[in-house]
Amino acid sequence: MGGDRSTGDWFRSALPMLLLCRLADEPQHGYALMEGLRSWGFDVKGATVYPHLNRLHDEGRIDSEWHAPRSGPARKIMTITDEGREHLRELQEQWALFRSQMDAALERPAHGSAADGEED
Repeated sequence: MGGDRSTGDWFRSALPMLLLCRLADEPQHGYALMEGLRSWGFDVKGATVYPHLNRLHDEGRIDSEWHAPRSGPARKIMTITDEGREHLRELQEQWALFRSQMDAALERPAHGSAADGEED
């Protein structure tokens, strides 16, 4: 799936949930988060991901701390907060309901039928 291209708005709307889901597994830096999303089939770019990470941080849903490895540049490692875990749970519940409603709607006939109370 092309996150930034083919699924556009859908992907951007789901991105906070996906980022929190990745961080619920383990603390990570931004590039590792993007690589994880790519492994799930999403074509992501930093210009899309980092503003969402900043917003999640501002909302108190993730924390970040700079870590300096023995070699290479320092990296900002992000962790999910308790508030972030609760928000993730809420987002997952909302997604399940939305998905159920969408599946039901898309399984209906393309045109209304008399049984639906609609006339052709």
